[in-house]
Parts: sequence; structure tokens; C-alpha cells
Amino acid sequence: MRSTSRVALLFLLLLFPLLVFPAVDQLLAATISINPTQTLGQVNQLIFGNAQPFGHGDLLLEMDDSSWSFNPQALDLVSDLSPTILRFIGADIYFWEDGIGPHHLRPSPRHGQVKYFGFDYGIDEHMALCEQIGAEAFITVNYGSGIVGDSLSTAAPLSQRVSRAADWVEYCNAPNDGSNPNGGIDWASRRAGNGHPEPYGVKFWELGNEIYGFWTPGYVDVETYAQEVPAFCWAMKAVDPDIKIGAVGTILPHWCQWWYQDAPEWNSNLLPLIHQYIDFYVVHCYYPGHTTVSGEELYRASLAGPNQALIDIREVRRIIDQTDSSIAIVPGENGFWAGTDQYQYQLTTSLLAGLHYADLLILFLEQSTDLNIPFTCGWLLHSTDLNANIVYKESPERRFARPKYYAQQIFREHFGDVLVTHTVDCGTFSTTEVQWVQAMSDVPELSVCTSIDSAGTNLYIMVINKQLDENVEATIQVVGFEVQPEAHIWTLNGPSITASNEEDPNTVNIVPSALASVSSSFTYTFPAHSLTAIELRRSEESTPPVISDVTINDVTGFSALASWQTDKPADSRVKYGTAPGDYPWAVEDPTLTIQHQALLEALQSETQYYLRVVSCDAQGNETIYQEATFWTPDVTPPLISQVEVVAITETTATICWLTDEPADSRVECWYADGSFPTLLGTTFTEEHLIGLSDLQSATTYSCQVSSADTAGNCCVPQEGSFTTSSPRSGAYEWNSSDQMPGDFKLWQNFPNPFNGSTNIRYQLPQRAFVLIKVYNSLGQLVKTLMEENQPPGDYQVSWDARDGWGEGVASGVYFCFLQAGDFRESCKMTLLK
Repeated sequence: MRSTSRVALLFLLLLFPLLVFPAVDQLLAATISINPTQTLGQVNQLIFGNAQPFGHGDLLLEMDDSSWSFNPQALDLVSDLSPTILRFIGADIYFWEDGIGPHHLRPSPRHGQVKYFGFDYGIDEHMALCEQIGAEAFITVNYGSGIVGDSLSTAAPLSQRVSRAADWVEYCNAPNDGSNPNGGIDWASRRAGNGHPEPYGVKFWELGNEIYGFWTPGYVDVETYAQEVPAFCWAMKAVDPDIKIGAVGTILPHWCQWWYQDAPEWNSNLLPLIHQYIDFYVVHCYYPGHTTVSGEELYRASLAGPNQALIDIREVRRIIDQTDSSIAIVPGENGFWAGTDQYQYQLTTSLLAGLHYADLLILFLEQSTDLNIPFTCGWLLHSTDLNANIVYKESPERRFARPKYYAQQIFREHFGDVLVTHTVDCGTFSTTEVQWVQAMSDVPELSVCTSIDSAGTNLYIMVINKQLDENVEATIQVVGFEVQPEAHIWTLNGPSITASNEEDPNTVNIVPSALASVSSSFTYTFPAHSLTAIELRRSEESTPPVISDVTINDVTGFSALASWQTDKPADSRVKYGTAPGDYPWAVEDPTLTIQHQALLEALQSETQYYLRVVSCDAQGNETIYQEATFWTPDVTPPLISQVEVVAITETTATICWLTDEPADSRVECWYADGSFPTLLGTTFTEEHLIGLSDLQSATTYSCQVSSADTAGNCCVPQEGSFTTSSPRSGAYEWNSSDQMPGDFKLWQNFPNPFNGSTNIRYQLPQRAFVLIKVYNSLGQLVKTLMEENQPPGDYQVSWDARDGWGEGVASGVYFCFLQAGDFRESCKMTLLK
């Protein structure tokens, strides 16, 4: 017994380490399960953006005395990366007006500007690059600085800063037809003279860059920024109402307190004050932060940075949703910031930075819909800076790509059009707190993103192995997708996590390879610290039909006809609804054919609809869906209310009424015996005012009021009559108490927007001293229109868009202020020239 016990005890002692510490290959094993038949939505291609600020962009150009061109090597590298949106940063050390026109006429940096930045790469060069590579443009305008004398100065008045931002919109987007919407210099004509007659059509604009930071010349506190944002938005959208404007936010909940101890929290103080003026909110994602932590702790925290980014973006989303959930979040700069000064260059240019950025791209791709992220921009495209994707070195002169470049390129070249579902079962690792990345206990060692092309024939698996030194063997299982035997593979890797291309551009690169024999379940070993793209191709026997030519025809206010084609006989199914991804209604036709159509019924007029088309062949192979949108026309006529005949005199009368939507104004007026018909009309508005003149005194007139909306839907006319007053001296006044107005009132000016002059109607229930003034969007007095005592009644005064000196004012937003006794009211007026 004693001998047997000793043997058993020895066996347990030998077994104990295996029970407590599993084998290494068990720890580093994983399973990836993919179901391509379950899709998550279209891939947002605008996630793959970059930034090219003005000074850094000079390296893209080759100059001579009279012309410029893009450097061929630089252009090839940019084209191979193919960013989908490109940010141009004016920030607050650049004046866009200095960077247009012939290069030999552009000024040197002004006093106060950074001397090593030039203006060869200006807005025209940026737009030429966008057109060359097919990218959207995203422009950051000056916010906190302007021109005082001939110097850069933060003392420039708000009116100048706002006007210059509006001029920039005019230069980029206004038609060259003499309209000159912001007044002053005709910037559209200037753009045409610089070689681009057609508008650039820049959609996205941002008000400043990191203006909460002391390193920014235009640094400002949150209260001042909140007060000034509306003026920028009004002026810029008065030039082009279709642009989208973003304000500057912070990604970290207490960023400003980190820099300035007594500063109020930026996001929660700013958003409630400006949400009605902006379209998106810009944050910058840089992790893990400037820290003295080094070694494995720093590397693991760096690889956990995107996990922290998701936490922080969700917090920003929560704050936004408390005020206006329609506001989008734009990660406008995204990069890698880690280590101390001693190691920052080494880490920022390393494979670690590339893997960190790849993980951010996965985050943005998978969360863009839930978090309302319309686009993102990495930092930055081409520069001598340590953050550049494409770097320029002078000694010896050369250009080469860094790991971040290859991380984005592998997504651009080996990723599908539609996200598909997957699950991952893998090991995790823990991290310590490093600056802006909190301590985490369960960071997955694999980050995975799966997609498929629109034809449903190529399945892509993107995997980041975050293990620093260990490979991970994964079992990959695919459901509903019969694969061809050969898989194509592209791997971004290097000899270590800190490897870079600074000495040898081939140290970190994308290496292609292949697997000769794969099936619906196979294993693959992902190398340590690597990014891998696997392409699986569907076997020809199981290839689904391909959908093409999705069109929407015969659209009415209540129905629409969807049609499409497939490359082989298939059934038909359409799902549709009023929100993207939400399709409560469906139409099915199981007939196998290549020409498909479906009648969508019970629609609502004047509504945006989203539809998803799916086809399935006789063998049950289902295509990846195609999506489309359409807008049903307005078929509802306007409703007329509050028809009144006011300010009746011997020879004039004014007819006014309201409609529940913008509509034209029509009045037919005639004698009681049917003679003397007259027809008057005005432009589209919701408040209508028409003056009748050349009438006869003491005469009864019949009139008919009607309106039609912009879609041509006519309302039911309303009829009435009025009698002009008898001959008498003096001004007309209401002559009975039941005719007196009941309240003070200021109506919306008409027409609005206006070009030339506009009418302002107001109502007095009692005698009062009336003061009417016009202010601009900066709160400056433009002109006093009325300043006198007036008896009760309805009145109208005109403004001819001139100031108190008789000079014409510029296009923009103005405010009419009425004070009558203790009553005060205002209305917003838009002048478009």
C-alpha cells in the first residue's frame, strides 16, 4: 500500500503542471467560423481615407518656373494605396487664398506663419489629386486665426474669419455664373481663371483643427467655440446649402482637463449648444499615449488601443445621442502615438503601428453603421513626418512605404464589398494601464473581419495575430460556401513587432502565398505579429447568380417597380423599408428567369425608401444582395389656412394666408358682377402676402386664393370677398373693435430667401413705438427700417438689401428685429445674390 501510494503521488506531481498550465499549442489554438449567407451590410468604402495637409503636400509636386506636375513615383504610390477620401488641413497657420493661382505669384509665408511650410500644394493641387485618384475631398478651414495687417494673428475679428471660410466654400463650390454668393471677390470666377471652370463640389467641411489644444494657434475655450460655430455654419451654408459641416470634438472623455486642470469637459458642454447647426462631429484617435512604460507592457497596450478607441467613441456617441442622434461621428485623424521621446520614432514607424492601424480599420468597418461613422481619415499620406504612410528621405533621396501604408493597402486590394458574419474562439491576453488605454484582462489575440464580393464568388478573411512572439493555429470553418481547393494568401509581417522600413524598404512588406488544398474546414497558422488576408473562391458548381442593372421605374406616390437581371435563371425577392438595413416588407416571385421585376405597393408619398434585392438559382445558391434607394414624389397638396384681407384702403388691399408647406401664391380678383378679373402670383413660401392695387373705392371685390407646391399639387381654392373703404382723408385705420388685431406679431419676411428686396409684415393690436432693425449674422447693426409711433393695424415695410449708408450688402443670413412697446420678436432672412 505504501509503495503504491508513493507511485500515485509521483504521478499526480508529474500531471499537476499539465492541469494548471495547458500545453502551448492549446493556448495558441483558435477557431474562426464564417457564414457568408448572413450579411451585415455594404462595406463603407469611405473608411479608407487619409490626410494631406498643405505643407506636407509640397513633396508630391515637381515644380518649374511656369508649371507643376505630380512626382511620378509619389503619384504611383498614392494611386496604389487609393485612399477614398482625402483631408486637406488649413488649420490656423495657413491662408487658403495664398495657395491658389500661378505658383510664381504665390506669396512667401506671412509674419507669424511657420517658415518651413510653403504654399505650392494648395487647394487646387489637392483637388487635382482627388480627381486623379477618385477620392472625395474633406477640407478643414481656418477657425481661430486670420490676417491682421500682413501677419497671421489670433486677434482677427470673427467677421473676417467667418467671411474667409464662406469665401473658401464659394471658391470650391459656387458656379461660375456671376452669382458671387458671398459678395466681395467673385471667387468662382477666380477659380475658373485658375483652370477649373466647373465647381469642385466639396461636400465635407470642418471648423478648425484640434482647437482645444495649446499647440494650435487658434486655441479657444469651449464656450467661445460654441458661440462662434453658428456664425460659420450660417455663412458657409448660405453659399452652398448642400455642404456638410463638422465641429471639433475630443475622443477622450476628459481630454481638456488633462491639458488644462480647470477646463470644462469639452463634448458635454459643446454639443448641446451647437447640435442644430452641425452635421458631424470630428474626433482624433491616437493610442496608447505618451508614456514611460516600455517593453512588452507597452506593446500589448498598443495592440489594445483600438479596443479603447471603441470604448471612447461609444462614449462620444452617448453624449451626442442625448442632444441629436442624427449627428455623425468622423474619426478625422487616426494614427499611432506611443512611447517616450526616445522610442517614439522607432515605434511610430514600425510594424506595431501598422497592426494598430489595421485593427482601427476593422473597428471602423464593423461599427460604422451602429456608431454612425460616415468616413475616416488616417494620419498622414505623404511627408517627411514620422507618421507618414509614404515617407520622403533626402539623404539619399528616396520615397518608400511604411508598414501603415501596407496595412491599408492590403484592405484596399484584398477585401470584399459586403461584410459577412463570423465568430472567433481564441485566447486572450491582459494589459496594464498605459496613459489613455485602461487595463484590460481579456483582449482577444486575434482580430478578424470577413467580407465577400458583390458577386458572391470571393470570400475574404482578414486576421491580425496580436501575439508578440507566438504563432496561432486556427481552424477556419465556412458554412454555405463550397470553396475551390486553392486559397490565396497575403501576409504583412516583419522580423519583429518593432521592425520598420527606414533602412531597408523591404523589411516589412506584403508577401503573397497560397494553400494548395483547402475545403470548408481547414487549418492555417497565422504568424506572430502579422496581418493576413485569405481569399477563398467559390467552386464553379456552387456559384450563385450575379445581379446587375437594378433600377427603379414608374415611381408614384404610392408604388414603384423594381427591376434587375441575373446572369442565370433565378427566383426573385425584394425586401424594402424606410430605413437602411430595416426591411419590414417583401415581394417574392419564385419564377426562375433572368429578367426580374417586383411591384412595391402601399408606399407613402415624399418618402425615402431602401430596398434589398436577392436572387437564388435552382440549386439553392443565393446571391449576395444588391441594394438601391428611391424617393417617392409628393402627391399631397398644400393646405391653406388663416386667409385674411388686411390693410384695406380706397385703392389697395393686402391678402395673406398660410400653407403647411412651401407653395406658390395665386390670387384671382374680380368685381361682384364678374368683370375686371386679375391674376397675381408669387414665389414659393409658407407665408403668403399679395398686395392688390388700382382698386376703386367703396367697391366689393370677390377673390379666390389658391396655392400649389413645388411638385405641382394644387390645393382646394378658398373664396371670399372684401370692400374697399370710402373716400376720406388720412391713413386707413381699423374702424371697429372686432377688426382690431388681437396680438403683436411679426411674420416671416417674404420672399425668403430673396434677391433684391423683401417685405416684412407686422401687426399691432394697440398704438406703440415701433423699432425695426436689421442685423447681420455677427450681431452687427446693418440698417434701421422703422422708428416711429404707429396706431393699431397691419403694416408692411420693405428692405432693399442695403445698409444704412446705401451700400448693397453681401449674400448671407440676416435678422430682422421688431420692438413694439414691450414686445420683441425676430426672424431670420436669407439673401442670395
